[in-house]
Amino acid sequence: MSCVGREAIDGGTIADLIQEVLSESRESAEAYLVQSWIDAMLTGLRDARLQAGMTQSAIAERLKTTQSAIARLERDDVGRIQLRRFVEYALACGVLPLNPEFAQVEELRQFSLSNPHVPRTANSFYGWKERKALSDRFETVFSRLLDEKACEHRQVTRDASQRRAGFQRWRDVATPSVRLGSDEVLGERSHEERKDWGYGSDLMVDEVPEGLTDTDERVAA
Repeated sequence: MSCVGREAIDGGTIADLIQEVLSESRESAEAYLVQSWIDAMLTGLRDARLQAGMTQSAIAERLKTTQSAIARLERDDVGRIQLRRFVEYALACGVLPLNPEFAQVEELRQFSLSNPHVPRTANSFYGWKERKALSDRFETVFSRLLDEKACEHRQVTRDASQRRAGFQRWRDVATPSVRLGSDEVLGERSHEERKDWGYGSDLMVDEVPEGLTDTDERVAA
């Protein structure tokens, strides 16, 4: 598309207009894709004639018709041209079209939304599909890694919470300057109740239970 075609249109660009039509509804997207395909085929015929250095009159002579008929054919943006006539015109220019490629409508719609200025050739379309597949795989792997990291973080958080809770229970049982192994009741808790928490008779109140760090002690305090 020329630079003129990219100029602003009502505050937007040709690309904005194309994306708006493609996003409006399935019907509008299909209508645009059909019309743009017809336009591309007619443009291809004209380009083939110009590249061959031939005039409309020269093509008309080869096809045994008139120059005005060729002019109408090249302006047939409705798509009334017969398939055989299309091929005969190309042959008169010394070329023939390659075998057609077909793709799902929704895929073509997504391709045109992502690349409004890119011609819908087989190479550009399949190149876009490959890049999209790679991007989707990367996104899947990245999302899985994020989920794994989130699970690890939740596990670490649970472990820290359990250590803090255990330290708090230890603080509730213990009383400064009293040996846990004595028979004396600490507050309203008995020696047997303290043993239920798993602390042996040799553990001093000033000690921190195994598995608890100084950080846990400070947090619990």
